Amino acid sequence: MTVFRFFVRLLLLQALVCAAWAQSAWNNNDAGDQALVEMERAYARKQSTRLTQLLPTSSGHPLEVYAAYWELKARLESASPEEIRNFLSRWQGSYFEDRLRNDWLLLLGQNGDSVDFVREYPLFRMRDDPEVRCWAARFGLVNAPQATLSDWYALKTPSKACESAAADLLAQGKITPLDIWRKARLAAEAKQISSARNAVAIIEPFTADRMRIMLARPQNYIDQGLVSPELALVLLGNLASQDPDLAVISLGAYQIQNPNSLNEEQTDWAWGVIARQSAMNLAPAAINYYRKAKKMAGWSDDMLAWRVRAALRAGIASNAPDILNSIAHMSPQAQQDATWVYWKARALAASGGKANQAQANALYRAIGSPYGFYEMLALEESGAGIQAPRPPARPTAAEIEKARKTPGFARALYAIQLGLRTFGVREWNYTAHLHDNGGLPTRDLLAAAEVACQYEIWDRCINTSERMSGAFADWQRYPTPHRAEVLANSRAVGIDPAYVYGLIRQESRFV
Repeated sequence: MTVFRFFVRLLLLQALVCAAWAQSAWNNNDAGDQALVEMERAYARKQSTRLTQLLPTSSGHPLEVYAAYWELKARLESASPEEIRNFLSRWQGSYFEDRLRNDWLLLLGQNGDSVDFVREYPLFRMRDDPEVRCWAARFGLVNAPQATLSDWYALKTPSKACESAAADLLAQGKITPLDIWRKARLAAEAKQISSARNAVAIIEPFTADRMRIMLARPQNYIDQGLVSPELALVLLGNLASQDPDLAVISLGAYQIQNPNSLNEEQTDWAWGVIARQSAMNLAPAAINYYRKAKKMAGWSDDMLAWRVRAALRAGIASNAPDILNSIAHMSPQAQQDATWVYWKARALAASGGKANQAQANALYRAIGSPYGFYEMLALEESGAGIQAPRPPARPTAAEIEKARKTPGFARALYAIQLGLRTFGVREWNYTAHLHDNGGLPTRDLLAAAEVACQYEIWDRCINTSERMSGAFADWQRYPTPHRAEVLANSRAVGIDPAYVYGLIRQESRFV
């Protein structure tokens, strides 16, 4: 049997096991369960009337809050504030209270209802929706212009919330036109044409109207020098995403047509964009393109990370200054990431000299631990052996029972077993990591992961266990379900079962 046929056989086996489990679970369902499943389908199909018809069947059901949320969310735009607040009050403390408040805040923002938004926003616990945060900035609840820009830059779709907030910040003098143009540059490079157009519309509405046409043929407009320097950069980023070498030629053509029109920041950004796309293509020329930029002002962490990767591929010893300079320009958060701490240490060590080596050793010691890939590499570099961390004491029966009876976990388990995996996983994650600021304590997470393991919901077992701080429960992180089948098939073709388990775990966490 070939390796390919083995994996096909393994996947079929896994599908059969999952199908048998699902059928077994369904056979135990009652009419209320079936009604819940039908409501979930109606919600997916946006059948508001059908949801309202089915809602009474969910009364008293363990997942009644799911049904109530689907029905109200489907008609949220026409629901009265009293209905919404009644839901929020009845299901206070649940995932769906916060989920509906998130939905309502977005609607309030879109409708310009600052009064209700200001009243509800402080009650929103998750705070994980960048558009809600942008509306909060728009209505004066958040005064952090750079954070708002970061939210906007990270979005991959147009956002009325962040675009409105950015326009206000610009009018108030808290950000500059360059900040708006940088969003347009990033969006165009990522081929997010509508987002790029909307950003430009904030400062040049007439230009924005022509954006889609120009982005369909960016090279023509750049080569002929018919656009402003800022617009040329937007088009150049889009062209570089298609062909970075062609973008180099077009950049030269634009500079010939418009000598000295690009300032230093613009020129540096142009080379940074071209270099990043070249680095992503693994082109040897990437590091040379990066070096054409004199400074890296305003570059994103992603642009800088690709500069480090390009330098590493070109040889760490000869490119150590590029690595150190790139990391030094990253955000404070990125500089603290173990990945870049490790490579900074390697670059320092490669630079030679006792002082550099001493600093490198200090960095290795700072991040060295058995809890991560680069952390383990740091242990090796510092000469320390890698040992598996001591596992925590297994959760007690009382701890497991507490987790099992936690309403959010109990509903999530029920939902996942019923086939409502998406909503069940969301409620599980909310209960474990978002309801309480900072997430549940380590022992509570350990017990919750154990419950997921017992129910053979392996992805929640693994992921919840991985979120524990300073604890490594190996039996939860590396389970071996379907053991007899995996061992038998692995031995039949001479493959180490650990490799098979590792592949399945990495690809889907046994989903």
